Amino acid sequence: MHKISKIFLSLLFIFQFTLHSDWTHSLGALHNSDSVKKSYLIGMLTEQSYGIYKVEKLFAKQSVLALYEKNGNNLYWFDDTKILNSDIADMIEAIKRAEGEGLNSNKYHLNDIEFIYKKMSNGVLFDDRDYNLAATKLDILLSDAFLTLAKDMVESQIDYTAFYNILNRKSQNEDINYRWEKSATKHNYIDLLEQSRSSGRLIDALFALAPTNEIYNRLKDVYHRYKSIEAQGGFQKISKGKNLKLGGVSDRVVQLRIRLNQSEDLDFADVEDKKFDNELKEALKRFQKRVGLWPSGVLNSTTRNALNVPLKKRLAKIKLNLERARWESDDFDYRHIIVNIPEFMMRFMDYDRELLKARVIVGKKKNPTPIFQANMSYVVLNPTWSVPNSIVVKEMLIKLQEDPYYLEDRDYKVYDSWSRKRRKEIESFDVDWLEYDEQSIVPYNIIQSPGKRNPLGTVKFMFPNSHAVYMHDTPSKKLFKKSVRAFSHGCIRLHNPQKLLEFVSDSYLGSPYDSIKSKLDTGENRSLSLNEKIPVYVRYYTAFVDEDGGVNFGKDIYGYDKIQQKLLKN
Repeated sequence: MHKISKIFLSLLFIFQFTLHSDWTHSLGALHNSDSVKKSYLIGMLTEQSYGIYKVEKLFAKQSVLALYEKNGNNLYWFDDTKILNSDIADMIEAIKRAEGEGLNSNKYHLNDIEFIYKKMSNGVLFDDRDYNLAATKLDILLSDAFLTLAKDMVESQIDYTAFYNILNRKSQNEDINYRWEKSATKHNYIDLLEQSRSSGRLIDALFALAPTNEIYNRLKDVYHRYKSIEAQGGFQKISKGKNLKLGGVSDRVVQLRIRLNQSEDLDFADVEDKKFDNELKEALKRFQKRVGLWPSGVLNSTTRNALNVPLKKRLAKIKLNLERARWESDDFDYRHIIVNIPEFMMRFMDYDRELLKARVIVGKKKNPTPIFQANMSYVVLNPTWSVPNSIVVKEMLIKLQEDPYYLEDRDYKVYDSWSRKRRKEIESFDVDWLEYDEQSIVPYNIIQSPGKRNPLGTVKFMFPNSHAVYMHDTPSKKLFKKSVRAFSHGCIRLHNPQKLLEFVSDSYLGSPYDSIKSKLDTGENRSLSLNEKIPVYVRYYTAFVDEDGGVNFGKDIYGYDKIQQKLLKN
């Protein structure tokens, strides 16, 4: 807590006794003295109670204390004229408008602020003591509201520092490398408050802090859409029954029509039509795709359960991801690639327009793909694969110990060093693999040559980063048929990398795809530098909105939703 001068502590002690006595109400001049006003302020900041006047909870307490210390422990929103200035009314309006950003206005003391403001505006507080106590409480609440709202707009209500620390502990306890990088946010909210008040543009200054990226804007729109459905009574529930499919007739078809119309998968809900027609089938397939189910167009028990997920739960998911979108420091108003892990999709975007998309395979639970961003700078044709030590000791070692021809049969080479300049190739037979176990650091670099067996396939797309993660081809395509595709060791496998290579060739390699393809067909390993770097964002949105405005829900495969939901302060 910030230092409070001895004179103010002495005053606080004296007035704790005197201010609750009846005769103090006649001390008008005393109640209007600067020392008494400061004692009220210091008292409330230290959680002292003056009858009904008490400040119970501040979300930005340290910033509030710093603000008043900087202001000489004087009221910030009031002067000696007892005139309610326009900044107070603007702040109330800003708090109300916070709902439009998916925030809860009650967190910013709206009810208490409006109650006191109306009493002061209507002249209900005739007594100097009551007036000054009311002004003090209102002043503190307004300061906390601004500083909290500004921080929530910029940094979100998820406590990232706490989240980061939890991931570090989990990484150590579970021997799993959890990583979620976020751009550093530096903002002086006290300076912002002072600047916005001096300029007379308090509301504009606050809402200029809101993100402008399309991820955020789309989530915000569907959040309000779902809030509207909630206000109307929530989602239509689908009753239990046999599977429903094309041609079926049932009262449950009407329920399904209403439900799919609510989520905008069906344009119109004819409550008289009990027949399961093709239009309803296509609408149901759209819903199934959005929630990560196989789009069969059949209402089975799994789909029914998804339809009957409580609206409150869906809203909480949208709200959490809306808060996540506040962490985006970029507007994405340029060409970029975004990989959304829970969606298992890669998209090449031009601002908010999709140029290319592909299914991806991401890291499994024990090898989670990190959340980060980097710039793609080159492409490798017919890549070699340097096997990470973790894979060598956990997956290959036992095979090496049992089969001396294991590496040779699979086109692997063994080098005595990881240094390209100094390493020498050695025979696998010359290594005593039995002296190593799962806890070992094997001092050899095992490299697989380009070819059909190489797990990187024919091409990899490099965006250098500290996690050694990249996008690459794979010879195994069967796993792309799965709806949940978390099978890799952390890197990102592309379903159809040739399409991305073709796009990159024309726009970033300065050569037609046919020319690049001919180089690829030689089977030779070579690197090609891009003439312009491409930003790549690896993200984790379990609720996201597609170009058609449909809200999609992905699986929380790494358990991040559960952790962040507990840290969400609202």
